[in-house]
Amino acid sequence: MLARALFVLSVGFLLAADAQKDDAVKKEKEKLKGTWKSVDEKRQAVIVITDDSMTVTLKAGDKDRVYKGTYKLDPSQKPKTLDFMVSEGPDEHKGKTSLQIYELDGDKLKWCANEPGKDGRPKEFAAQGGYLLIELKRDKP
Repeated sequence: MLARALFVLSVGFLLAADAQKDDAVKKEKEKLKGTWKSVDEKRQAVIVITDDSMTVTLKAGDKDRVYKGTYKLDPSQKPKTLDFMVSEGPDEHKGKTSLQIYELDGDKLKWCANEPGKDGRPKEFAAQGGYLLIELKRDKP
């Protein structure tokens, strides 16, 4: 009887923790929603984030590389993490996940990403080891 009561109590705590995490993710998604444009003239990028999808457009010469897909956040991590699952884009990246970190400060977004399909998530905001680092600002309508 005691074991059953402890089990029920632990399940209740786990459900409450999951609900808190879900709430934190919803709040974070709300903060991230919108259009973000790079502040660096050399590395031009636009990221559009909605409730459940993300589009990343990287300028490469006269061509744009466009990646579309869904994403998953974990704002409890330090730094905060984002997994971007690419469903549309260059063939070599379709169906693959880009492991990323981000830092949000009002209307400024620091974003560091690994190439889709590559192992390893950036641990810090640095454009080294094949990671892409871009600083963006919110595009005001």
